[in-house]
Amino acid sequence: MSKIIVDTIESTGTTVTVNDGLASGAINAGTNAITAGSVTGLTATSITSGTLGAAVKVGNPSLGQGRNILINGNMCVYQRSNSVSSISTSGYKTLDRWHLDISSLGTWTQTFESTGGPTSFPNSLKMECTSADASPAASDYLIIQQRLEGNDVQGLKKGSTDALQATLSFWVKSDETGTYTVELYDNDNTRFVGATYSISTAATWEYKTITFPADTTGALGADANYSLGVHFWLAAGSDYTGGTFSTTWNTTQGNRVSSTQVNLAAATSNYWQVTGVQLEVGAEATDYERESYAKTIEKCFRYFWKSYNTTVNPGTAASSGLRRSNSNGSGHFVCSITFPYPMRATPTSTTYTSTGTSSTWSSGYSGNHGINVTLSSGANTTDGCQVQCDAEL
Repeated sequence: MSKIIVDTIESTGTTVTVNDGLASGAINAGTNAITAGSVTGLTATSITSGTLGAAVKVGNPSLGQGRNILINGNMCVYQRSNSVSSISTSGYKTLDRWHLDISSLGTWTQTFESTGGPTSFPNSLKMECTSADASPAASDYLIIQQRLEGNDVQGLKKGSTDALQATLSFWVKSDETGTYTVELYDNDNTRFVGATYSISTAATWEYKTITFPADTTGALGADANYSLGVHFWLAAGSDYTGGTFSTTWNTTQGNRVSSTQVNLAAATSNYWQVTGVQLEVGAEATDYERESYAKTIEKCFRYFWKSYNTTVNPGTAASSGLRRSNSNGSGHFVCSITFPYPMRATPTSTTYTSTGTSSTWSSGYSGNHGINVTLSSGANTTDGCQVQCDAEL
C-alpha cells in the first residue's frame, strides 16, 4: 500500500484532488463517500459526503499524537490517594491534575474508581455527597477542573484573528439527571465561555461532545503559569446562575452557569463520575488519544512527585523509596534528591519519616530539577526520609 502525504485536499463536483506538494492526482469517487480511514495518515480528519461536492470537513488540525491538551483524562494516575473523605475545602485530592474547587457546598468523598467505567475506560473520578446543602448561598460553588499552563494551549491561538475552536469530549455518569454546565476559563484575562450537557438516564454512562467558539480577545501567556481551565460545574449559587447564561466568551460572572444547573449537593449519596476527558483544537471530536501509563505518569511528574512507590499515599509508613542521609561533616545530615523529570516550577516539599509522620527534615537548595533535604540534629539520621513535591497550578 502506498502512502499519500497530503498538503491540500480540494473538492470539485465529484472529484477530490489530493496535492502532495510534488504532484497532484484526482480521486474520482462518483457517489461513494470517502471516510478518513481511506487515506493513510488522516485519522483525525473526517471527509463526509453523500455525493462528493458536499462539505469536506477537517476535524483537528493537530493530526497525530498530542491532540489531547489535558493530562490524565482517562483517570489512571492517582499519586496522592485513591480515596479522600470528609472533603469541604479546595485542592488536589486523588487523581493527578484534577483539582476540586469548592466553596461552602456540602461535604464530599472523592474516589479513584478502578472498575465499572464505560468500554475501554475502566477508571474514573467519582464525587459523592456525604453532607448535603439543598440551598446553596449566592457565592457557593462546586467544580471539578483541570488547570492548564500557557505553554500547552498556544495551539488555540486565542486572542488573535486566527483563533480556533476547541472541542471537549468525555464520558459522564450520575444518579442525578438534568442539565450540567461545563466551561472554558481564561485565567489570564478572566474570560469564560460555557456550554450545557444533559444526563438523560440515571446511573448510566453517556458520551458527550461540546465545541466551544474561538476567542479573538485575550491572548494566553506562553509560560508555565495557569492560563486555561476546563471546569465541570456540579453546583452553583446565584452569583453564577443569576444572569443570562452565555455560550459566547464574556466576562460577566452571573452568566457563567445555566440557571437549570443540577445541584449535586442537594442530597446525600448523590454522585457524579467522569472519564475519557479530551480537549483538542478544532470543531470535531476525535477518538480519545491513547498513550501508555508510563507516558501519562511522566507528564504528571511535572506537577507532583513523591519518593513513595506509585500507589502508596504520602504520609504512609513505608520504607520503599526511603531516601538515606549522609553527614556533611558539620553536624548536618543531607539527602540529595534528583527528580526523574523537571517539575513545572520549584516545588513545595513535605518530608516524612519511615513511619509516616511529618519529619524534622527541612528542604533547601530547591529547584525544578531536584532538592536537598537537611537534618541538623542526630534524630532520624539513620532512618532517612520520604518526600513529596508539589508544583501544581
